[in-house]
Amino acid sequence: MTGLVQPVWKGETAFVLAGGPSLRGFDGDQLKGQRVVTVNDSWRIFPDGVGYFCDATWWTNQIARCFWDLKMRRSFHDQIYKGTWYTGSPAFAEHPQVRHLRLTGERGLETDPSGLRHGSNSGYQAINLAYHLGAARIVLLGYDMRCSGARTHWHDEGAFASAGFATTLEREFLPHFDSLVGPLRDAGIEVLNATPGSALDCWRRTALEDVLFAFKGD
Repeated sequence: MTGLVQPVWKGETAFVLAGGPSLRGFDGDQLKGQRVVTVNDSWRIFPDGVGYFCDATWWTNQIARCFWDLKMRRSFHDQIYKGTWYTGSPAFAEHPQVRHLRLTGERGLETDPSGLRHGSNSGYQAINLAYHLGAARIVLLGYDMRCSGARTHWHDEGAFASAGFATTLEREFLPHFDSLVGPLRDAGIEVLNATPGSALDCWRRTALEDVLFAFKGD
């Protein structure tokens, strides 16, 4: 279904979980109670978040293989109805459980809450979604933007040959992120990269533990 994203997280911190190798073995329970956007398979790490995907084939594969979250608490079939899903794929414009957002261009920040800039990758789009949800601080996890040996993602399903994917990351994904820096800064939104060893260097690095510790002090 189409519609606007409501700023239900206005003024809050949002964690965005992409698919990079650094999330392998990550315990999603440490984010319990936090605002979380998950990208593609990362719903399996944190099934209580807002899910984002941009590839209709990915959705079809999840249904066909009936994946479960990593702690076997919820299947994807259940997640369809219990999760909140957004996508930029026009194939889902009429889907009752998925909110369809228009892809309005390649670079920059889309401020119209019915659309997203695509940046050639779903991790980029998920940052724009967190903006629409009203986040005042966005913390990035799994934004490696590099391969780890032969590993391209934290999961094994749908993995690519690392040599080819490394080229895609370098030439097609990474170059677009800097176009988000100025617009997000001007909107008063802080972005922190809590991804160990990330090749994405346009935002300040931090450790996840430091971010979570700050919550305990509030």
